[in-house]
Parts: sequence; structure tokens; C-alpha cells
Amino acid sequence: MAGDFGVVSSKIQKDLGIEWAPKEDIVNELMKDMAFRPDPKFLGYWYDHSGEDFDWFIEGADYEVLPTTAANQATDKPNYIRPKCFPALEGYDWKEEYYPYFHGTITTNPNMQWACQAAQDAAAATGNVETMFSTWGEQLIKDESGAIAGIYVHDADGAYTKINCKSVVVTTGDYGNNMEMRRYYIPWADEFVSFYGNSDAAGTICNTGDGHLMCMWAGAKMELGPHAPMTHHMGGALGVDGYLQLNMEGKRFMNEDVPGQNIADQLSRQPLAESAEDREAGVKSWQIFDAKWPEQIKDMPDGHGYVNHYIPADQVDQYPTVLAGFGLGYTTDQMVEEAVTIKADTIDDLISQMGLPADVAKAEIERYNELCHAGLDEDFGKMSKRMFPVENPPFYACKFASAGMLVLCGGINCDLDMHALDTEDKIIPGLYVAGNTMGRRFLVEYPVVVAGISLGTAMSFGRLAGKNAAQGI
Repeated sequence: MAGDFGVVSSKIQKDLGIEWAPKEDIVNELMKDMAFRPDPKFLGYWYDHSGEDFDWFIEGADYEVLPTTAANQATDKPNYIRPKCFPALEGYDWKEEYYPYFHGTITTNPNMQWACQAAQDAAAATGNVETMFSTWGEQLIKDESGAIAGIYVHDADGAYTKINCKSVVVTTGDYGNNMEMRRYYIPWADEFVSFYGNSDAAGTICNTGDGHLMCMWAGAKMELGPHAPMTHHMGGALGVDGYLQLNMEGKRFMNEDVPGQNIADQLSRQPLAESAEDREAGVKSWQIFDAKWPEQIKDMPDGHGYVNHYIPADQVDQYPTVLAGFGLGYTTDQMVEEAVTIKADTIDDLISQMGLPADVAKAEIERYNELCHAGLDEDFGKMSKRMFPVENPPFYACKFASAGMLVLCGGINCDLDMHALDTEDKIIPGLYVAGNTMGRRFLVEYPVVVAGISLGTAMSFGRLAGKNAAQGI
């Protein structure tokens, strides 16, 4: 379903002239955003190897490369790669941002399935690979020395097979749909509903931590938390742009100039709506802006979830490819008008339609406008260049509800050779982990300063695990 690959220095990126920020800056920012809980050696490995790993991943595939985010397809090929947020927004400087965004991500479109298929086809072409679908791994087998000696699997009819082998790589995704595990490891994430409700060949929901459990039953240890829910709030008609927000009591509650991941954190702490309908929908706040938004969005941050490119009506036909995409930062009058929840000609009418306490909300908006005109956010410290008063009709408001969750990042403790480690941090011979089953990548908070780093690291460490397992490293 996804396609953002946060990879560094692949051939495609080099050909496009994409240059990442220095390794030390990116790794240190990632560590800071995650409270210094992950292992920086893993992030360093990703930076050094992900580009060559991506080249290997898509080798043999047929695709078109778009030169910029807004470029149109020039061929009729169904598969294409587009750089994300490239070229960078004019005047954007990650060094001055509270949450910087590092440019360089590339995206496989319409999703990543064709790239996965290319890798699978290349493996099959060697003649040394047997692929089994509709097959469930159930229990790892260990020999008398404690090394992995195989695995028991079963098919859709319940017939079991014992597979004898010297190594097993477990890459079975996250545990976001296993409520027992979630409530044990990260109970504060209960409000986040998993976006991935896919079912397996037996009609059973996926992403239930099967691999984590098999590894732990074989003696492996789950990494120390806090685990990190990936809660991408994509905002409203103008994405997660840093406009004024009021909670359901009509009060401003944060520096709005933060990414959707962090907006979701703040929304978790806001009061419930009075309206039964809004309470059921999880509505926690309103994003508010006025008629001057087309000239303002260019000053909003660059990156994931932001809208910062306005396309006038007479230019819409020049951008069919990017306007058909999702979350790419380009918008039109029609797109905004269709996406807003409320539109009003007066502030009083806007507040009334939002159902907020009139006196409180009006006073908060007036206070915010005063701060905007003064150029200093004394209340929450928002950057002055993103302080836009709400005073030019018509006025707009968008509901912000609780975010959904893509995956729940937290996995089996491992070393940089991708060996699973036991409760004494010793290698379990023959057992390897990667992807969302592995630990040490993301903790406390999923970082959005590098778009697609989840896929980028899953691919790199998946390849590393496979190579090491095959060679018995």
C-alpha cells in the first residue's frame, strides 16, 4: 500500500541531483526525536547502505522516473518513481525548523508492489527459491545446542509441514492488530485504530505479532520500550499546516507548527467533544484559517503532510499527475473548498457552526490575532513567519479527529548482523529478524523528519538479514 522510500544516494537520486543532509545531522536529529532510545549504529547503517540496497531492490523492473514532484508522466508506463518534495520549497532551511524535514525521499507509484515483484522475480530466476503462499509459520524448532533447526508451518487446510533448515529470518510485520500485546506493551495507544485491517488467506486479520511471539517462544527478548506507534495525522483541507487550532473547549492548546505525528500526540490529551456525534468520531480540535491561505501556504513547512503549493484554476490542467496523488503538498481552490468542514462569512458564524463556546473561542481568536500582528507568539512560541491572523473573510474550519495508526514499531532485540538476541543479550544461532519484527530502529515516537524511513530501513535490514542467514554469519 505504501511507496515512500527514505533511502540515501541511490542511482536514481544521484541522477536527479538529490543530495541528503550530512549523516551526522540526520542521525542526531532522528535520535533526538526518539528521545535517544534507538540504536544510532542501525540508523548509521541505513544512511550508508540504503541507496545501494534500493538499486538492488528494483533491478529488472520497468518504470519511468519523474524529474520533480510536480512533473507529469511522459510515458504510458503504469509504474513510476517520483522524488518527494523536490525541489525543496524555496527558502526552506531545515536548520531553523523546530522539526526539520530532510529532503531526498523517492516514491514508488502507484505503490511498492511492482518493486517487490521485481525482487521476487529476480529471486525466482536463480532457480534456488521456493515460495509458499497461504502458509503460516507457527513454531520455531531448536536443536539441543539452542540453535534454530527449522520451523513448523501449516496450510489453509491445517496440514502441517516440518521445514528443516539452519536459519530462519522472521519478517512478519508489526503487532498493531493484536490488542493483548498492545495493551501489554503500549496501553496508551489504545485510541489509535490500525489502518491496516487486511486479512490473510484464512480471513483472519493480519499484523498480529505472530513473528514476535514465535521468536519469544524460542527464547528471544522483546526490546525495551516505549514502543512507537506510527500515527500519521494528515490534517484537513490544508494538511497539517501550522494554522490556528482550537480544542473542543474553544481554547488554543499548542504550537501548531509541528508534524502530524506530533499533532496526534497533543490531540490525545485534549478534552472530548460535547456533541455525541463528534465524540463518537473522535474529534479533538479545529484547524482555522481565512481567505488569504493561497498566499500563505508557501511559508508553511516542507515535508510529510504539509500543503504548500497553490495552483490557480487557470493552471490546473498543467498538473494532472501530482494533483491525482495523495499528500504531495499541491492544492487548488476547488480541492480546499471541497475538503473544508465549515465555511463562514463572519467569525461569529464560524464559531457557531463549530459548536464551540462563543465567548471563549472569540477571545482566543482575538488573542491569536494580536500575537500575529505583534510577530511574537508569547503563548506557545510558534515561528513568527507562520503566524497568520484570522481576519479576512470567508473563514474556514476543518475538524481534526484522533489519528489512525499505520504500524506499531517495536520488535525483537537484535544486533547489527540481524541476529535475534535472548534475554541475556546472547545470539540465538540461526534466528534473524528484520522489518517491523526487529527492534532498535524506532522507539517512543516514529520520526517523520525523514519520509519513508520505515520502508527504507525495512528493505536495507531485510536484505542484510537475508545475506547473513544465507552465509551463516
